[in-house]
Parts: sequence; C-alpha cells; structure tokens
Amino acid sequence: MAGKDYYKVLGLDRGASDDEIKKSYRKLAMKYHPDRNKGDEAAEERFKDISEAYAVLSDKDKKRQYDMFGAEGFGQRFSQEDIFQSFDFGSIFDDLGLGGQGGFDIRSLFGGGGGPGGFRPFGGGGGVHRGPTRGQDSKSPLTISFHESFHGGERALNLSGPRGPESISVKIPAGIKSGQKLRVRGKGQPGGHGGPNGDLFLEIQVSEHPVYSRRGDHVEVELPVPVTTLVLGGSVEVELPSGETKRLKIPEFTAPGQRLRVRGEGFKTKSKTGDALVRVQPAFPDELTDDQRAHFEALKESGL
Repeated sequence: MAGKDYYKVLGLDRGASDDEIKKSYRKLAMKYHPDRNKGDEAAEERFKDISEAYAVLSDKDKKRQYDMFGAEGFGQRFSQEDIFQSFDFGSIFDDLGLGGQGGFDIRSLFGGGGGPGGFRPFGGGGGVHRGPTRGQDSKSPLTISFHESFHGGERALNLSGPRGPESISVKIPAGIKSGQKLRVRGKGQPGGHGGPNGDLFLEIQVSEHPVYSRRGDHVEVELPVPVTTLVLGGSVEVELPSGETKRLKIPEFTAPGQRLRVRGEGFKTKSKTGDALVRVQPAFPDELTDDQRAHFEALKESGL
C-alpha cells in the first residue's frame, strides 16, 4: 500500500472527518469482509487495502504524518507492521457485528507469522499484539559546504519527528563526499512495544565552491596567471583549502589549463591524502595602458 492514496481507497476526500472515515470503513468492510466473500481473492485484497487505509486514517498520529509527508513519504517511514501496530481488529469487528475476527485467520490475511514481530491474536476479543520490534530507519538530505567536506567538523541539527522537536549534534568526518551517508543511531522511527528505535541516515550533498572542486581525493584549484608569466615563467602565490598559501614556480611557455601539482594538499581520508591540482588560466587585464598597448602592438608586428 506504500504510495497509495488512503483517502481514495476509502472513497473519501482529504479533510474527511473522523466520523466520515469510520462510516466509510464500516460500509466497505461489511461489503468485502472475507466471511462474506469466501474464496474471492479480489475481495480479500480489497478488504486488506481498506483495513490498512483505516488503520492509518483512524490513528491521529499516523494520519497527521500521512497528511504531512504524503503517500510516498509516509510509505518510506512506516512498514505494514508499523501501520497495524495497536490496531484492534477485535473491537472493530465487534462494532461491525461480525463477532471477533470472524472465520478467517488474521495472521495469514496480513502476513503475520505469530512469531516475534508478527501479528498474534490474544484474548477473546481478537485484538492484535506484537512482540518488540525495531523502528524503521529514516533518511534525510544534509547539504554541507566544501570546507566542511574538506576539514570535517560538527553540525547542529533540529529534528522533527514522532517524538517531537529535538536538537542533536552530528560529527562530519573530513573527506566525506556527495552521495555518502552518515548514520545517526537511534534517531529513526520509534520501535514498537519497547523495541529499539531505528537509525537516521543523512544523505550528504556537498555544495559547489567558486574556486575549488573535488577530483577523487584531489582538489582542483583555478589560478589566474598573468599572460607574461605564462610565456616567460616566474612564480605566483596560490591559497589552498587547508588555509596555507604556497608560492608556485611557473615554467616558461606554460599552456593555459595546465595543472601543477602540490602534494599532500588534497582531501585526507582514512586510506590516503590527495594532492592539490592547480590549473593555470591566463589572467587578461580589463584594459591596457598606452605603454602596454604599444608593447603588444610591437609583439604583434614581430609575429607573436
């Protein structure tokens, strides 16, 4: 049922009242109940669908999260077992006048095996009970800066979930890159019946930097260099992500786009440390003085 419109399943519009939700479920459950449609697999599937929809929309907390996150978001946070947690079939069927669970096996209908984490009938009312179950894992995007990715650090986060607002601190390891995940243990969905909480996975996205970019474990740096230095050679200073400033020797006739390597100034990961690859580009002036223009004209005349 993950991703389906529970309101549509019950034939309701969004914003339907609790009374309308209950009346619609009662009508549909009477129609599709397995005891009234023996051997009809389509009716059984329909009954399962409407029961799942009602289990969500009749529970204030689950309905709030369904309305907040939508069908897809809700499906990522709740399994079918989570949905039917604390859903009392016995009282529902009594209310429908069907007498407890009816003549069918609830466990087989909803896939419960009766073991830990499965659905197990108890007492005379046909209610549902589960053993301790681990909460579902959650995921959330986290955008960090290039410098946070390079140096590592600590980030304060404000979480909003079933347990209410919560502030946590997350350590960002140096060298982490886009696409990697950070696990925050115990900050996922709550466990059931005393079971442990799931974990929160933060999906890392590193924002772009105007000067630096990542290439494996190396850092690429764009460095504007005067045209005369590229032709005649010389030296220039470059500021690296580490915060250090290095003076680089520029060989004569260095072509635009050529990379100069500064060892050990790249990303530091558990396995190795990358280098800084300084890519030189010609730095053209915005305008020329009369004297500069005369020199360029003379070079042009000479064939350069």
